[in-house]
Amino acid sequence: MEKLEIPIHLEIEVVRGCNAKCVMCALNYAEGKLLERGKMGEENFKKIINKFLLYISKIQFVSLIGIGEALLDEGLFKKIKYLKKYGFKNVAIATNAALLDEKKQINLLESGIDTVICSIDGIDKKTHESIRLNTNFDKVVKNVQSCIEKRNKGNYKTRFLIRMIRQKLNYQQWPEYVKYWERYINRKKGDDIIAFDVHNWGGTRVKETVDYAIPCPLMLEKTFIAFNGDVYPCFSSGILKEAKIGNALVEDPLAIYNSQVLKHHRAMHRAGLRGYLYLCRGCNIPDQRMKRVLSTAYH
Repeated sequence: MEKLEIPIHLEIEVVRGCNAKCVMCALNYAEGKLLERGKMGEENFKKIINKFLLYISKIQFVSLIGIGEALLDEGLFKKIKYLKKYGFKNVAIATNAALLDEKKQINLLESGIDTVICSIDGIDKKTHESIRLNTNFDKVVKNVQSCIEKRNKGNYKTRFLIRMIRQKLNYQQWPEYVKYWERYINRKKGDDIIAFDVHNWGGTRVKETVDYAIPCPLMLEKTFIAFNGDVYPCFSSGILKEAKIGNALVEDPLAIYNSQVLKHHRAMHRAGLRGYLYLCRGCNIPDQRMKRVLSTAYH
């Protein structure tokens, strides 16, 4: 009997939809048409999570992240508490922080969340709002700083990652960005300032040369479950309906992860042959992940 492979990272999309309209996001772009929007209900969320309970010791991360803004989910805090109730480690969300008002700040910290990734793409209003359309830079910055302050005063364990998606409009601002946010984070709490160079959504946005010898952590470490329970090889492939390989609500997600299709994909990545895979050909996510920058490199 073949050994059961278990993903170390669950990536679950609680919301597909967003209050912002970022220039680099596929939400409004995928193949020239709008993606289906929706939210994962609490019962469906629990049903999926319950299927992983036997493997908690193997699962190192749970990210409630997909193609959307997690804070649009009214049941988000209950979902985080459910994960922490059963002992899931390193539970995280990513947010543009535009909706992170005082009430949500408290609820988020009280939920027991481990990591909050705050997406801020500039050091000034013009730059940030040119990239993250429909957001207010001043409000976003105030919300993040206020939440960090509450964390400090309440002695919550939550860590904050201030993240820039670097691209042409903001690339030169990175050193100043680090200097500014260094004043607000607490490294003793595990906070950091990070940068990822913008990726090309599996080659659907920009065609460029990629290094196929670099395996993709999304493929080797994660399972991605969309808001409706559909399972895809990774979040980037979630914009392609034909990439769906199962549904975690009606099937065993571990059986899907161990399907011949995904085992073949992982084997091709490990062998440096991902360029021969339709879904992975042209994708620069592995390349960009290798270029991730931590602000500690500037110390």
